[in-house]
Amino acid sequence: MPTPPTYLSESKDVLVAESNGRMLSIILDMLQYLGHCAEGASAAADVLPKLKGRRTDVLLICVRLLGGSGVEVAKRAVASFPDLKVIFLTDFRPQLTSDIGFPFVELQKPFYLTDLGDAVRCAFNPN
Repeated sequence: MPTPPTYLSESKDVLVAESNGRMLSIILDMLQYLGHCAEGASAAADVLPKLKGRRTDVLLICVRLLGGSGVEVAKRAVASFPDLKVIFLTDFRPQLTSDIGFPFVELQKPFYLTDLGDAVRCAFNPN
């Protein structure tokens, strides 16, 4: 396997919440390839317990999750972990509203490896 591009971002701990098992597996592989530590959650009910059990820098969460709204789960997560950065995965337009109550990055499916790396970096450096 080729060496990942080093310009994308420094290593982060990422929790990925995605109901589609195949997509979750692909995203986890991509993040690990980029040098990040990544764990997955396949349902809304799994997200907060997994956040409590580990240090997490970024929540990468699909807006439509099995068992609940990804936006609502992210709101609860940020209320409990204020330093948590959030990237919403969307597979439709229009874009999410900016008045969710906290800063976030939006990443539209399908995306490339560089898009994912850029989204993680942008979560920490919004400019």
